[in-house]
Amino acid sequence: MHWQQLSGGARYIIDTVQDLARFYSVASSGEADVVAGLKHYFPSVRHVFGSGGHSSLRLARYDTFLQQAHPLVMLSLTDTRFVINKGRLTPDAESALPLVFQDGTWYVYENPAVLPRAFVVHQAQAVASAQEALAPLHGRNFDARRLVLLETEEPLPPLPGAEAGPPAGDRVAVTRYAPSEVEIQADAGAAGFLVLLDNYYPGWEVYVDGQRETLVRADYFARAVYLNKGQHTVGFVYRPLSFRVGVGLSAAALLVLGVSAWLVRKRQRR
Repeated sequence: MHWQQLSGGARYIIDTVQDLARFYSVASSGEADVVAGLKHYFPSVRHVFGSGGHSSLRLARYDTFLQQAHPLVMLSLTDTRFVINKGRLTPDAESALPLVFQDGTWYVYENPAVLPRAFVVHQAQAVASAQEALAPLHGRNFDARRLVLLETEEPLPPLPGAEAGPPAGDRVAVTRYAPSEVEIQADAGAAGFLVLLDNYYPGWEVYVDGQRETLVRADYFARAVYLNKGQHTVGFVYRPLSFRVGVGLSAAALLVLGVSAWLVRKRQRR
């Protein structure tokens, strides 16, 4: 069937991508290419992670990031391991992204600078606006492993700084990943910010060792939370206002029902 006609490049990605790494499809929006090149909603159909998303459903911040950040920075910060394209990329792009598969029509390139979905950064810079956060991402040399840009008006805690470099003791593992909950085990070799390369959005909360902490927007679109040196369990949980209102209304309804039942029993005894 037409909806099953994947390209060889798409099958290569499905068979090769592991863990939480994403891929980016440069396929056109034509129906056949969307299917063959794993674009729009087809990554979720195939149980792989696409960093491009569906253009009509992307968050405005994320859409701006994809369009305006330097392409290599965009690929790294979206945890994109592979790029699939119908035809070859430009020589400039191919100089940075090695070709790993091609089936005559579809080409797959691997990003050697791919970042993990979550990692600890030990140098931070506070920025006052979205524009200030986006500006450094225009340049090819932005290193997200060494510096995180945080949109916050709060003073930043003391950190080791750039001269220290990433401590050898940093270990980060995503132990649970679901649409409304992410759990991470982090062992920070020094104080720093745990960065999760998923969209920052109202309703997300973060807990460190069971205590709610401040969630900060990082690198224009992502999430971050401060960690002291040592081992931590970090949980990101999606609890939008609508959820809390619903819980409150349900509790109120149960209270009303309970009071009503008590009054009925009291009248019956009389």
